[in-house]
Amino acid sequence: MVRISGSIRFTSWQTSRTIGNTELNRQVTYPQGKAQLQQIAEAICYDPPLAKMMGEIFDIIGEYGRLDIRTSQARTLEREYVEGMYWKNGVYTREMLADRIKLRTEMENTAILISDLEIHDPDQLVPVIALAKAGAYGSLLVIAQELSSSAIALLLANSKTDASGASSSPSDAAGFRIVAVKPPGDTPAERGAALIDMVKLTGGNPYLTATGHKTLNGIQGSDLGRARSAWATTQSFGIVGGKGDPRALRVHIADLRRAYKGAETVEARPELQQRIGKLIGGSARLHVGGITESAILARRELAERTADAMRGAMVEVIRQARDQDARAAEHLERALA
Repeated sequence: MVRISGSIRFTSWQTSRTIGNTELNRQVTYPQGKAQLQQIAEAICYDPPLAKMMGEIFDIIGEYGRLDIRTSQARTLEREYVEGMYWKNGVYTREMLADRIKLRTEMENTAILISDLEIHDPDQLVPVIALAKAGAYGSLLVIAQELSSSAIALLLANSKTDASGASSSPSDAAGFRIVAVKPPGDTPAERGAALIDMVKLTGGNPYLTATGHKTLNGIQGSDLGRARSAWATTQSFGIVGGKGDPRALRVHIADLRRAYKGAETVEARPELQQRIGKLIGGSARLHVGGITESAILARRELAERTADAMRGAMVEVIRQARDQDARAAEHLERALA
């Protein structure tokens, strides 16, 4: 980390603000921009190309941003940035994908059914489709733990995508598209947490078995979440521009940050960090390549260790900066009293 004299400016991975030029503030050390983040990364991994990429990534996604590190068949490092938040778990069937070559569907002005229900009776979905269409949405994302073949058939019959994967309407925007996915998470607790995050991001009310819901009876238009757009593939789905209550979302993120800082075990922090990163909207994928499989796996492990160490350093420095800021404010109040 580099000591910065004078004022301290928080960069793109932290809300931009300037702290006054007091002697106390001049003692704060803070990594500023991707160049300094790269220096931190290189001190950890001793791999300049990896460090350079890590510096760029964390400058963009921030200390809580989601970083998905994957192996690649290429011989180099590659990165990509993902707008909005996304989860693992793809579509129920490829017939729901508009682009059969890229195996992907894009949706605009999306209504979202957030649930972990097992829906066997297709009639349960009829009012959901009707509410989404009546609300003038362009698409519907159905999240359910299980769908029967007849329920899937109903969704396909009401989605404007023909067997070839092209929209059956003159334009994609005019066609009402429906996609169904399973809720993310391997356990009921993980699924519940992910769905609550979606509710805070998009609004609406979840239909969860843990809260006593067994069917979709009585569902209203206000129960559906809303987003500017959404997308889905065979392996994952994402939401962009959630239209939930901004204040409720800020409170929820603050609660998760407190839980992260107060976690009793180190093992509890990664899941909380990922939830915060998704809600903030900073996500990236790092594809690690190499000459041999063993070299690729070793470099991936190095990238994971570097990311964990950088994240911890960034969180700790931010905590120290805020503590010193608070002490400076208290000192000023006493001086003016």
